[in-house]
Amino acid sequence: CMVGCINEIGAKQKADNVSGLLGETSLQDYLYTIGKVFPEGFILRIGIDDFKDINENLGIEYGDMIIHETANCIARCIAPGQQLYRIVADEFIIVDFLGGTTDEARKLYKKVRFEIDRFIEQNHYETVYTISAGLLESRDVTEHSFQNLMKLSEFALSEAKRDGKNRCYIFCKEDYEKFLRKKELVRDLRRSVYNDFSGFGTYFQPIVSAVDNQLFAAETLLRFHSEKMGMVLPVEFIPILEETGLIIPVGKWVLHQSLSVCREVHKYVPDFKISVNVSYIQVMKSPILTEILTSVREYGLKTEDVIVELTESGFLESNYRCMDLWKRLREHGILLALDDFGTGNSSLSLALELPFDELKVDMSFIRDIKDKPQNQAMVQSIIDYAKRTKTETCIEGIENREVDDYIKRFGATWH
Repeated sequence: CMVGCINEIGAKQKADNVSGLLGETSLQDYLYTIGKVFPEGFILRIGIDDFKDINENLGIEYGDMIIHETANCIARCIAPGQQLYRIVADEFIIVDFLGGTTDEARKLYKKVRFEIDRFIEQNHYETVYTISAGLLESRDVTEHSFQNLMKLSEFALSEAKRDGKNRCYIFCKEDYEKFLRKKELVRDLRRSVYNDFSGFGTYFQPIVSAVDNQLFAAETLLRFHSEKMGMVLPVEFIPILEETGLIIPVGKWVLHQSLSVCREVHKYVPDFKISVNVSYIQVMKSPILTEILTSVREYGLKTEDVIVELTESGFLESNYRCMDLWKRLREHGILLALDDFGTGNSSLSLALELPFDELKVDMSFIRDIKDKPQNQAMVQSIIDYAKRTKTETCIEGIENREVDDYIKRFGATWH
């Protein structure tokens, strides 16, 4: 007597043993039979949210059971003629080339969610999970190939999860173009870092006395020029530097550029100071304090020649680490500034909790300030508070003499 099972050896497995559904190879074969033009309809890619947590908490065998039951839930919802496949890990694809509409696809997604909720209840809530979905219309897949369908549907599902999960995202060409632009920009930024920071440039915005317009300091501004995209705004490339961790080498490069300029300006303005922004990623993942102190000594400067700026978002991401860094920077005599003051929910509480040397009033308060009494009141309140706590203030965004003359009445320190 021989007991065993038969497996497909030497060929890609067409069926999936866990879910009982056909797999990627079968989907690829099906699309090949369709031909170069996809009929009207939709593609719905479904993924289990946080499936990794189920495997880690309840075991892989339990996770396989969830895969199997989810497949059953989906299979009970699809109409005759719609094709269902299990693809990567916890993901499934429903293909409707029968003329199904977007509204019908969304109703199908809701129906699947209802079936899963019913299974969870019947399973006595041993685990509670949700599903997300990415929806493509046939006409969205302009390049009619298996690879393109997988690529676009993966993007759509990823957007649904990025938007908060437990929802269906409808493919949008504009969103996809932004996604492709970001991927290209990531490649450009990596290439630039590798090639000795080519494409990056530092600019220096003067900070002058609000009383006599004498040069006091300068804020270092980072700019990036892409060979393909031209000048890229900081609001676009800096978050990418932070997401990828490239802000660590770039931040170190900016620090050296800034201190080098500070040393040169000292030949003409001995008390000149340089202001450098520090990302919370640098605080979290690099020895930023050691880098600052080592660089200050390398360029023959004093620690009081440097102003370190951190935005409020940095504190929100890592309150403890930032507070510890702030304390140690102050111990070494480095001046500290809170950037974009007044624009976030916790600016005031941070100013109360931490000893800053300078509050930088965001330029959004200065825009049209002559015509906005509420902005005038806010700026005056910030400056009055700073005076009482012996903190300096810097007004950002002054671009002409008229605004400069108007702002002086509020009594700020610098601008």
